[in-house]
Amino acid sequence: MLLWLINRMAASSDVVDSTLSGSSPVFLTARIGLAAVVSFLASILLGPRCITWLRGRFSERIDSASSRLNELHAAKAGTPSMGGLFVALAIVVSVLVFGNLANARVQLALFVTITFTALGCMDDWIKLTTKKRGLTARQKLFGQCLLSGVTAYW
Repeated sequence: MLLWLINRMAASSDVVDSTLSGSSPVFLTARIGLAAVVSFLASILLGPRCITWLRGRFSERIDSASSRLNELHAAKAGTPSMGGLFVALAIVVSVLVFGNLANARVQLALFVTITFTALGCMDDWIKLTTKKRGLTARQKLFGQCLLSGVTAYW
């Protein structure tokens, strides 16, 4: 299938030249597809190792205001915290490799991904290093609104 596609595209060199110029919809679609595949494969291949590493260093403790809820969630003890970190990292790396970093929308997407991931990491870090249950709902909402406001202004 791939060989047929290459031969088909090579038959008309003007199409190939415009496609490889970087401004064509075909080239953009190919970069988007490659970024998605690389991000997915990085998550699938590196995910188990990352989860094992996170479980050894950042295990979630079961601590809620309700003792009944603590009993129900007892099976979740040892679940690694900050699990979304490797997914966000896979996305950021694939965008850095395949994205057009001169494009303001790509910069904005990276800003949103990185800052909201940092907010989630901060929440998990507070849970792990203190007796608190992470950021309060108001603090999270304030942080999200602040980041959203910066994004909207940008």
